[in-house]
Amino acid sequence: MSLSPTSTSLWNSDLYKYFWEDLGGYLWNEDSFESFFKLVLRREISDIILILFNSQTTHSIFLAMSYHYRFSFIEHLLQLRHDIIDEITSVFNTQSDNNETVIDQGEVEEFIFERKAVIGALFEKVYTALSEQPYSIHFYLSFSKELIRGGALYEGNGVEMEILKKTLKNVRDEDIEIFLHYNPEVAVQIVEDLIDAPSKAMSNQINGGAKDRFGSNQGTKPNASTSLNNAIDKETKSLAQRIKKCPHYKSYKAFYTMAGNSLAGKSLVF
Repeated sequence: MSLSPTSTSLWNSDLYKYFWEDLGGYLWNEDSFESFFKLVLRREISDIILILFNSQTTHSIFLAMSYHYRFSFIEHLLQLRHDIIDEITSVFNTQSDNNETVIDQGEVEEFIFERKAVIGALFEKVYTALSEQPYSIHFYLSFSKELIRGGALYEGNGVEMEILKKTLKNVRDEDIEIFLHYNPEVAVQIVEDLIDAPSKAMSNQINGGAKDRFGSNQGTKPNASTSLNNAIDKETKSLAQRIKKCPHYKSYKAFYTMAGNSLAGKSLVF
Protein backbone atom coordinates (compact mmCIF):
# COMPACT_ATOMS: atom_id res chain seq x y z
CA MET A 1 0.00 0.00 0.00
CA SER A 2 1.31 3.44 -0.86
CA LEU A 3 0.55 6.56 1.12
CA SER A 4 2.18 9.65 -0.36
CA PRO A 5 1.55 12.78 1.72
CA THR A 6 1.89 16.04 -0.13
CA SER A 7 0.64 18.41 2.53
CA THR A 8 0.09 18.60 6.26
CA SER A 9 -3.68 18.38 5.74
CA LEU A 10 -3.40 14.65 5.09
CA TRP A 11 -1.34 14.15 8.23
CA ASN A 12 -3.84 16.02 10.37
CA SER A 13 -6.79 14.13 8.97
CA ASP A 14 -8.65 11.06 10.13
CA LEU A 15 -7.24 9.28 7.08
CA TYR A 16 -3.68 9.71 8.31
CA LYS A 17 -4.59 8.59 11.81
CA TYR A 18 -6.29 5.52 10.43
CA PHE A 19 -3.53 4.46 8.03
CA TRP A 20 -0.41 5.38 10.00
CA GLU A 21 -1.61 5.04 13.59
CA ASP A 22 -4.55 2.61 13.76
CA LEU A 23 -3.18 0.21 11.14
CA GLY A 24 0.47 0.94 11.93
CA GLY A 25 1.17 -2.37 13.61
CA TYR A 26 -0.20 -4.29 10.64
CA LEU A 27 1.03 -2.36 7.61
CA TRP A 28 4.16 -0.39 8.40
CA ASN A 29 7.74 -1.31 9.15
CA GLU A 30 11.22 0.21 8.98
CA ASP A 31 11.19 0.30 5.16
CA SER A 32 7.81 2.06 5.18
CA PHE A 33 9.13 4.64 7.60
CA GLU A 34 12.24 5.30 5.52
CA SER A 35 10.14 5.77 2.40
CA PHE A 36 7.96 8.28 4.24
CA PHE A 37 10.94 10.06 5.69
CA LYS A 38 12.77 10.43 2.37
CA LEU A 39 9.59 11.69 0.74
CA VAL A 40 9.13 14.29 3.48
CA LEU A 41 12.72 15.48 3.07
CA ARG A 42 12.65 15.69 -0.71
CA ARG A 43 9.33 17.55 -0.72
CA GLU A 44 10.52 19.69 2.19
CA ILE A 45 7.33 19.15 4.21
CA SER A 46 8.90 20.31 7.46
CA ASP A 47 5.69 20.35 9.51
CA ILE A 48 5.37 16.59 9.17
CA ILE A 49 8.76 15.71 10.65
CA LEU A 50 7.83 16.01 14.33
CA ILE A 51 4.46 14.33 13.71
CA LEU A 52 6.16 11.39 12.04
CA PHE A 53 8.82 10.85 14.69
CA ASN A 54 6.44 11.42 17.60
CA SER A 55 3.82 8.96 16.35
CA GLN A 56 3.16 5.79 18.32
CA THR A 57 3.67 3.74 15.17
CA THR A 58 7.17 5.11 14.64
CA HIS A 59 7.98 4.56 18.32
CA SER A 60 6.84 0.95 17.99
CA ILE A 61 8.94 0.40 14.86
CA PHE A 62 12.01 1.79 16.64
CA LEU A 63 11.51 -0.16 19.87
CA ALA A 64 11.00 -3.40 17.92
CA MET A 65 14.60 -3.15 16.67
CA SER A 66 17.42 -4.79 18.59
CA TYR A 67 19.28 -2.47 20.95
CA HIS A 68 22.43 -2.37 18.83
CA TYR A 69 20.59 -2.05 15.53
CA ARG A 70 18.93 1.15 16.76
CA PHE A 71 22.34 2.83 16.53
CA SER A 72 22.65 1.77 12.88
CA PHE A 73 19.14 3.02 12.19
CA ILE A 74 19.82 6.46 13.70
CA GLU A 75 23.18 6.77 11.97
CA HIS A 76 21.55 5.92 8.65
CA LEU A 77 19.00 8.72 9.15
CA LEU A 78 21.79 11.18 9.93
CA GLN A 79 23.72 10.08 6.85
CA LEU A 80 20.76 11.02 4.65
CA ARG A 81 21.63 14.70 5.10
CA HIS A 82 24.97 14.11 3.39
CA ASP A 83 23.38 11.88 0.73
CA ILE A 84 20.77 14.47 -0.23
CA ILE A 85 23.36 17.27 -0.42
CA ASP A 86 25.60 15.08 -2.59
CA GLU A 87 22.62 14.24 -4.79
CA ILE A 88 21.69 17.91 -5.27
CA THR A 89 25.29 18.83 -6.06
CA SER A 90 25.67 15.96 -8.51
CA VAL A 91 22.41 16.67 -10.34
CA PHE A 92 23.14 20.38 -10.65
CA ASN A 93 26.70 19.80 -11.87
CA THR A 94 25.45 17.27 -14.44
CA GLN A 95 22.87 19.73 -15.73
CA SER A 96 25.54 22.41 -15.93
CA ASP A 97 27.84 20.13 -17.93
CA ASN A 98 25.05 19.31 -20.38
CA ASN A 99 24.02 22.94 -20.82
CA GLU A 100 25.72 24.81 -23.64
CA THR A 101 25.06 28.09 -21.85
CA VAL A 102 27.94 29.14 -19.65
CA ILE A 103 26.80 29.22 -16.03
CA ASP A 104 28.59 31.47 -13.59
CA GLN A 105 30.39 29.43 -10.94
CA GLY A 106 29.27 31.90 -8.32
CA GLU A 107 25.64 31.17 -9.17
CA VAL A 108 26.31 27.45 -8.83
CA GLU A 109 27.87 27.91 -5.41
CA GLU A 110 25.04 30.19 -4.30
CA PHE A 111 22.42 27.67 -5.39
CA ILE A 112 24.14 24.80 -3.58
CA PHE A 113 24.58 26.98 -0.48
CA GLU A 114 20.86 27.79 -0.45
CA ARG A 115 19.89 24.13 -0.85
CA LYS A 116 22.25 23.14 1.98
CA ALA A 117 20.57 25.74 4.20
CA VAL A 118 17.10 24.34 3.42
CA ILE A 119 18.22 20.76 4.10
CA GLY A 120 19.97 21.93 7.27
CA ALA A 121 16.75 23.54 8.54
CA LEU A 122 14.84 20.32 7.87
CA PHE A 123 17.39 18.25 9.74
CA GLU A 124 17.35 20.60 12.71
CA LYS A 125 13.76 19.44 13.15
CA VAL A 126 14.88 15.85 12.73
CA TYR A 127 17.52 16.33 15.43
CA THR A 128 14.97 17.93 17.72
CA ALA A 129 12.60 14.99 17.23
CA LEU A 130 15.34 12.44 17.85
CA SER A 131 16.43 14.23 21.03
CA GLU A 132 13.23 13.00 22.69
CA GLN A 133 12.29 9.59 24.04
CA PRO A 134 12.56 6.82 22.98
CA TYR A 135 15.44 7.83 20.71
CA SER A 136 17.52 10.03 23.03
CA ILE A 137 20.36 7.75 24.24
CA HIS A 138 20.95 6.27 20.78
CA PHE A 139 20.72 9.67 19.14
CA TYR A 140 23.04 11.31 21.68
CA LEU A 141 25.87 8.89 21.01
CA SER A 142 25.28 8.68 17.26
CA PHE A 143 24.99 12.45 16.89
CA SER A 144 28.26 12.97 18.76
CA LYS A 145 29.94 10.83 16.10
CA GLU A 146 28.09 12.68 13.34
CA LEU A 147 29.27 16.09 14.56
CA ILE A 148 32.87 14.91 14.40
CA ARG A 149 32.51 13.27 11.00
CA GLY A 150 30.52 16.14 9.55
CA GLY A 151 33.24 18.64 10.44
CA ALA A 152 32.79 21.84 8.43
CA LEU A 153 29.07 21.14 7.98
CA TYR A 154 28.56 21.99 11.67
CA GLU A 155 31.38 24.47 12.31
CA GLY A 156 30.24 27.80 13.69
CA ASN A 157 26.68 26.61 14.23
CA GLY A 158 25.82 26.37 17.90
CA VAL A 159 22.39 24.87 17.24
CA GLU A 160 23.68 21.31 17.06
CA MET A 161 25.59 21.58 20.36
CA GLU A 162 22.48 22.96 22.05
CA ILE A 163 20.48 20.01 20.72
CA LEU A 164 23.17 17.65 22.04
CA LYS A 165 22.85 19.21 25.50
CA LYS A 166 19.06 19.03 25.36
CA THR A 167 19.24 15.38 24.32
CA LEU A 168 21.29 14.38 27.36
CA LYS A 169 18.70 16.01 29.61
CA ASN A 170 16.09 13.74 28.01
CA VAL A 171 18.19 10.63 28.64
CA ARG A 172 16.88 8.83 31.72
CA ASP A 173 19.08 7.13 34.31
CA GLU A 174 17.55 3.81 33.31
CA ASP A 175 18.58 4.47 29.68
CA ILE A 176 22.19 4.86 30.81
CA GLU A 177 22.00 1.68 32.89
CA ILE A 178 20.69 -0.25 29.87
CA PHE A 179 23.45 1.25 27.71
CA LEU A 180 26.01 0.10 30.28
CA HIS A 181 24.52 -3.39 30.17
CA TYR A 182 24.53 -3.71 26.36
CA ASN A 183 27.71 -1.70 25.65
CA PRO A 184 29.86 -2.06 28.79
CA GLU A 185 33.18 -1.70 26.97
CA VAL A 186 32.09 1.53 25.32
CA ALA A 187 30.64 2.91 28.55
CA VAL A 188 33.76 2.09 30.57
CA GLN A 189 36.01 3.68 27.95
CA ILE A 190 33.97 6.90 27.96
CA VAL A 191 34.47 7.17 31.73
CA GLU A 192 38.13 6.20 31.48
CA ASP A 193 38.88 8.78 28.80
CA LEU A 194 37.02 11.70 30.35
CA ILE A 195 37.17 11.12 34.11
CA ASP A 196 39.52 8.35 35.26
CA ALA A 197 42.49 9.13 33.01
CA PRO A 198 42.64 12.93 32.52
CA SER A 199 46.23 12.80 31.21
CA LYS A 200 45.16 10.42 28.45
CA ALA A 201 42.12 12.58 27.78
CA MET A 202 44.42 15.57 27.32
CA SER A 203 46.52 13.54 24.90
CA ASN A 204 43.35 12.62 23.03
CA GLN A 205 42.42 16.29 22.75
CA ILE A 206 45.83 17.14 21.34
CA ASN A 207 45.54 14.31 18.83
CA GLY A 208 41.91 14.79 17.94
CA GLY A 209 39.94 14.21 21.14
CA ALA A 210 36.51 12.85 20.45
CA LYS A 211 37.55 11.52 17.04
CA ASP A 212 39.36 8.56 18.64
CA ARG A 213 36.65 7.85 21.17
CA PHE A 214 33.82 7.91 18.64
CA GLY A 215 35.61 5.90 15.99
CA SER A 216 36.11 8.68 13.46
CA ASN A 217 39.87 8.74 13.33
CA GLN A 218 40.54 6.12 10.69
CA GLY A 219 43.82 7.41 9.33
CA THR A 220 42.12 10.22 7.43
CA LYS A 221 42.37 13.95 7.80
CA PRO A 222 40.14 15.16 10.69
CA ASN A 223 36.98 16.88 9.54
CA ALA A 224 36.21 18.77 12.73
CA SER A 225 38.27 21.48 14.39
CA THR A 226 39.94 21.07 17.76
CA SER A 227 37.43 23.50 19.29
CA LEU A 228 34.50 21.35 18.15
CA ASN A 229 36.21 18.19 19.36
CA ASN A 230 36.82 19.77 22.76
CA ALA A 231 33.22 21.02 22.97
CA ILE A 232 31.97 17.48 22.35
CA ASP A 233 34.43 16.10 24.92
CA LYS A 234 33.15 18.62 27.46
CA GLU A 235 29.54 17.72 26.74
CA THR A 236 30.22 13.97 26.80
CA LYS A 237 31.88 14.29 30.20
CA SER A 238 28.40 14.89 31.62
CA LEU A 239 27.37 11.50 30.25
CA ALA A 240 30.54 9.92 31.67
CA GLN A 241 29.70 11.24 35.14
CA ARG A 242 26.23 9.71 34.94
CA ILE A 243 27.61 6.38 33.71
CA LYS A 244 30.00 6.26 36.65
CA LYS A 245 27.10 6.72 39.07
CA CYS A 246 25.30 3.61 37.75
CA PRO A 247 24.91 0.94 40.47
CA HIS A 248 26.75 -1.74 38.48
CA TYR A 249 29.45 0.42 36.92
CA LYS A 250 32.17 -0.72 39.33
CA SER A 251 31.45 -4.35 38.52
CA TYR A 252 31.87 -3.76 34.79
CA LYS A 253 34.98 -1.67 35.38
CA ALA A 254 36.48 -4.38 37.60
CA PHE A 255 35.82 -7.03 34.96
CA TYR A 256 37.81 -5.19 32.31
CA THR A 257 40.58 -4.37 34.79
CA MET A 258 40.97 -7.95 36.12
CA ALA A 259 40.60 -9.54 32.70
CA GLY A 260 43.31 -7.30 31.34
CA ASN A 261 41.03 -5.93 28.66
CA SER A 262 42.86 -2.78 27.68
CA LEU A 263 40.60 -0.11 26.28
CA ALA A 264 43.38 2.21 25.23
CA GLY A 265 43.34 3.27 21.62
CA LYS A 266 40.10 1.49 20.73
CA SER A 267 37.37 3.09 18.66
CA LEU A 268 33.88 2.79 19.99
CA VAL A 269 31.46 0.77 17.91
CA PHE A 270 27.90 0.78 19.20
